Amino acid sequence: MVPAATDSGHQGRLDDYSFGRGHPERRIDYYYRAIHETAVTAKEVIRAFYGASPKYSYFWGRSIGGAQALMEVHRYPADYDGVLAGSSLVDRADTWAAWVWIAQAFAAEGSQIPENKLPMIQAAVMATCDTLDGLKDGIISNPTKCRFDPDVLLCKGSDPSRCLTQPQVAALKKYYDGPRNSKGEQIVPSFPPGAEACVANSMTCKGAAARRASNWLDGLLGARWNVQTFNFDRDATGPR
Repeated sequence: MVPAATDSGHQGRLDDYSFGRGHPERRIDYYYRAIHETAVTAKEVIRAFYGASPKYSYFWGRSIGGAQALMEVHRYPADYDGVLAGSSLVDRADTWAAWVWIAQAFAAEGSQIPENKLPMIQAAVMATCDTLDGLKDGIISNPTKCRFDPDVLLCKGSDPSRCLTQPQVAALKKYYDGPRNSKGEQIVPSFPPGAEACVANSMTCKGAAARRASNWLDGLLGARWNVQTFNFDRDATGPR
């Protein structure tokens, strides 16, 4: 077995896309060309070293790697005999539109939710939706059927440690609701309920949503857009 890998030209931390700023060719490399070139080069090296071509070639990737796997199938079907596409980002633009929406929601004054409150939120979600499938097992089998109302967590007493303020509740509703235009039409889905304690980097902690959204807009799309001025009527695609 001969393994081959590439960083697709990506430089920096996982969610840093500044390497692509002003360089559309680097974006192309990142999304698909580097994977194809790696396959071609690896096979040439194998032939040169072993004197024979590989009998079978396979590609595995998840997240952006899953998307790259699907791009291989569509663009270069002869590169691999099989691909394993895990957690594929089929529509990355929609995914990052959700990040922008969340970043804007938690940028409102007083809306930031401390990380230590995320388990409380998840517990409330599980109490509402765990048994929808008839079994209490700590798993929400179909998150799309979960109708959790963040208002149940609204503070009513003087102890804010086990509840959420009105701005926090409003932001959490937007987190579940996903991007909408001014007419209230759904543009793309957001994150489903049920994994709140595991998504500190997805929700609010340490400005993660704002950082990721900003890195994406500025790095892969260019400085034309800004997270806080991004307009879901003008800058995003229409309802699906």
